[in-house]
Amino acid sequence: MSSLEEKKLKKKFNLIIFIESAVGMLNLPDICRRANEISEMGAPFTLEGIVFGSDDYLANIGNTKLRYSTSVSV
Repeated sequence: MSSLEEKKLKKKFNLIIFIESAVGMLNLPDICRRANEISEMGAPFTLEGIVFGSDDYLANIGNTKLRYSTSVSV
């Protein structure tokens, strides 16, 4: 048995994913579904949250942030 196998985590860590592109947004349902499947198969994480990178997303789609816009926290 390897030393990694001997040191199993007692608790899964929380995974937070970042979506910052149009492709990431389109693939979001599949990304979430797959993360949950992998977690259930024994991966050492649980999908805990998603962060939307609005400025990077806007740059990715060729747009810019308006001068008077503000960030939103949910």
